[in-house]
Amino acid sequence: MDPITAIGLASSIVSFIDFSWSLLTGAKELYESGRRRTKENARISSIVDDLHEYALDLTVGGEGASKHEKALRSLANDCCALSEELVGILQKLEMKRNSRWQSLKKSWEAMRKADNIALLESRLGKYRAQMNTRLLALLSEQQSSIKSQLDNIQNEAEKVSSASATELKDMREDITAILNKVQEMECKDDSSTSDEDETDDGEAQKELFRSLDNIMDRLSRLEDALQVTPKETRVLQHLYFEDMFAREDSINNASEGTFDWIMMDDSEFEGYLAAWDAKAKLGDRILDGAVEKMNESRILLRRWLIRGDGVFHVSGKAGSGKSTLMKFILHHPSMLECLKQWVGNKTLVLASFYFWRSDRQKLQMSLEGLYRSILFGVLRKCPHLIPELFPDQWRTMSTQAANMSFEKDLFRPIKIKEAFEMLMKNPIKSEKFAFCFFIDGLDEYEADPFEHKILARHLRDWSLKSNIKMCVSSRPEIEFLDIFRKDHRINLHELTARDIHRSSQEMFEQDESFPKVKGIYLELLTDLVDMAEGVFLWASLVVKSLLVEVGRDANSERLWQTLRSTPSKLDDVYDGMLNTLNRQDRRTVDYILLLVLTNPFPDPMNAICLSWLVGPEEFRFPGPNYTYSDQAVLRQLDSVQRQLQGLTKGLLNLAPDTSVLRTCPMFSRKVQFFHRTARDYLTTPERNNQLRASFPLYDARQTHSILRMAELSSINTWNVPNVGFLEHYADDILRLTHASATTLQLPVAHMKVFEEVWNLHFKNRAAFVGFNSQVSKPLCYEANVQFLYVAAFWGQVDIVRQALHTSEHRLVEAELGASPKLDVSRLGQPSLLISASCAHVGSEIVPLLFDQGFSSTSLVPLFDTSVFKCRKWASVWIVFVAHLATRSLRFPERGSKLTWSLFDNLESFLNAADQEPVLVLGRKEDVKTDQCTHFATIEQLVVFHKPPNMQALLKLLGRWRTDGVDGGTKILWDSRKWEAFGVVEMPTYQAADSLEHFVLEGVASMREIILDLEFLGFRVY
Repeated sequence: MDPITAIGLASSIVSFIDFSWSLLTGAKELYESGRRRTKENARISSIVDDLHEYALDLTVGGEGASKHEKALRSLANDCCALSEELVGILQKLEMKRNSRWQSLKKSWEAMRKADNIALLESRLGKYRAQMNTRLLALLSEQQSSIKSQLDNIQNEAEKVSSASATELKDMREDITAILNKVQEMECKDDSSTSDEDETDDGEAQKELFRSLDNIMDRLSRLEDALQVTPKETRVLQHLYFEDMFAREDSINNASEGTFDWIMMDDSEFEGYLAAWDAKAKLGDRILDGAVEKMNESRILLRRWLIRGDGVFHVSGKAGSGKSTLMKFILHHPSMLECLKQWVGNKTLVLASFYFWRSDRQKLQMSLEGLYRSILFGVLRKCPHLIPELFPDQWRTMSTQAANMSFEKDLFRPIKIKEAFEMLMKNPIKSEKFAFCFFIDGLDEYEADPFEHKILARHLRDWSLKSNIKMCVSSRPEIEFLDIFRKDHRINLHELTARDIHRSSQEMFEQDESFPKVKGIYLELLTDLVDMAEGVFLWASLVVKSLLVEVGRDANSERLWQTLRSTPSKLDDVYDGMLNTLNRQDRRTVDYILLLVLTNPFPDPMNAICLSWLVGPEEFRFPGPNYTYSDQAVLRQLDSVQRQLQGLTKGLLNLAPDTSVLRTCPMFSRKVQFFHRTARDYLTTPERNNQLRASFPLYDARQTHSILRMAELSSINTWNVPNVGFLEHYADDILRLTHASATTLQLPVAHMKVFEEVWNLHFKNRAAFVGFNSQVSKPLCYEANVQFLYVAAFWGQVDIVRQALHTSEHRLVEAELGASPKLDVSRLGQPSLLISASCAHVGSEIVPLLFDQGFSSTSLVPLFDTSVFKCRKWASVWIVFVAHLATRSLRFPERGSKLTWSLFDNLESFLNAADQEPVLVLGRKEDVKTDQCTHFATIEQLVVFHKPPNMQALLKLLGRWRTDGVDGGTKILWDSRKWEAFGVVEMPTYQAADSLEHFVLEGVASMREIILDLEFLGFRVY
């Protein structure tokens, strides 16, 4: 029994007991369940109808599995029986038609004194006590499946930080407390023995029954919550994306004292200045104007928070601390106090997004990421707004069973955008809610300057609503300066002199070498703050350089020289840092920087990879079958951290990996640039060309593929919490081989290593290798898929050629002599020819296999995966055509590499042999039927897509024509030929004049009709 059914049934039982008790005890008023409408003058027939309705509610729900669920059902049945008895009594009392309850009250009260009515009251009291006991057990006992399911609903909501999780928790605790209190009252009542106690018994019973009102109210609210909370959670899960909070988490918190001034009130600010000046003793040139600007900016921000509107713009140079300030303001208690004055009696809703040009997460630098993050932030705090912002999705999810895969279509980017615009353009319940959004790094939105300007306009316009305002930050780029109001802007780099001085002072004073520089460091800081021009990052790098010199016992003259020779631009600073390295270290660092900069995988580079680097372009990998222990991994990572700090001068650092593999030590650290400016520095054409020129033979795809193979060969899979992610991690290696115009052929030696990894970790994983004869049922071989089929699918011709020449794979030998005859012994074995021909890449493998004697007439099984049995067999040729039709009609990516590769393979099939004619079956999009109504030829498919080899294909397909009529077309109209193959009744199809709006349903060959072929999204090995 599910929680909603159980709680609903319990609520129905409580409602029946409450109504029946009111009736039996002759209460002054009778109420309809939950409505509190007097029925003093109700007709008897109406009361009878109410009893029937209560009894009907008691029949809802199944029997249940646990003893408490079964007892609940039994109790509901007992209440149904009692209802029938009450109906019988009432009908006997009804002396005339349309009799009213008021006229029968005296007769009823007289009957209550009789034993039969008293007995009914006693039974009702027992039912109430049983109800309390069973409901408490269902909600509280650890063994209760209902409690487990409620816990799961609550936990899932808590994972997305939904406010509904807290509400659900409070409701459960509230109703449990009431039930426990009632149970305590029961125990006291049962222990009554004296005459005086017996006198109070009636009052105690009344008090117990009066508690039913509270229980009914809580159950009703709990039932409503259980109806909506799982749907709310699923919506939030669809909005969430991996690393949604990674950027915010990666921003360093402001060090103690930094930016404190901006959230202070007037008296606090005056005290701050007095205390700070006493310690810092800055020169007049630093103080001139700084205090006044700080005070003006502080007042400007506080006024905007308290009563301002529109967009507040934090503008600042690169490295001036904008993100740190935004995070500081967002989490500062005074910010909430100020905004509460703005919202008044409304509910304040905060949400944030940090644009970030991430190596891994494209959503973090896109508008879709902005939409998802703001919606997620709003709706997890106000989940009851979900039906308003996602009305279509809510209706669909309310009428269909939960299916996260199916529901993804409901949350496509365009749907997310529509919901966001609805939130922004329509002031949702503006009388109840006030929204304040913090959006950091507008300049890191990956778009051209014009799109930056469009975004700024949207932010400005959205903030015109009385209950929406935004605080944003960006570099001082013209696209943002022109759009946002100047009187709502602070220029951060003009305000940070004191904070830079304070943090730099702490860096000196906390360093072990401080005693050596104690006499001059304040003078150094005065010049340093002036030269920093408000850029925290520059100041931090320079202080680190000075401390390095201090550690080398540099004299004061050397320190002043180091400071004054430091360039003012960050790029020049980075140049100077790297130029201090000796020739050998510089070459090593350049190679490491190139590795990280050119990482072609969607995941950040794993830090463990750098532990194998012994020199530029030289790696020393673990031995065969060697796996790292957790302790060994941590030691390696610690070594990498020290090397990066020493060699790259801090340009690279290690950061925790927040992905699904973060709990596995092997994947617990990623390599990243310490700041966006460091990456920008290396991507400038001049420096990027210098890096690549230093290593002319460097191939990013090949190098990173080899590194990833080494990762997989060294991992303990038992310590990986998500093997599915690891499979995709492995697939990325082969997917990378065709990421450019030419397929990368990985060296056979490395492919052999990968094969060992595959056989060790992935051979027995589910491997999808084809299609099925029923819709949405993939053909899959569950175990023992040899790596050769995977390699063929990804176009790795060298290892396939070697296997063919050495005959080391027995499945290859089996296929070489394959005949069209049915061979049950091959059930479940994949086809190398299918793996190669249905691949994502056009390669030399298909013609190579035909040259080696592989046959397109070999039969492969079509599985019904609902029962895991073979239902049909089809030739490799039919399977390939089905895949070609599916990819080119259901996914019409005209001009794509994938589509062209399939037409290249079609040419190989047609060159290899005279293939039997095959027709594509389907229907026109506007035909209101699910049945096939039209057919098309492969020739039409070719003309529709116009691949580069179209003329060669049309010439080869011309061999099918007889007397100017397409062979396939003639087959359809010549029923005698169909009869020759055992087809008694041949359905009539119309020729499709065009493939525009043609809905594919299947393919048909001369020997058989195969309908409902499904390839959607499945890998074909």
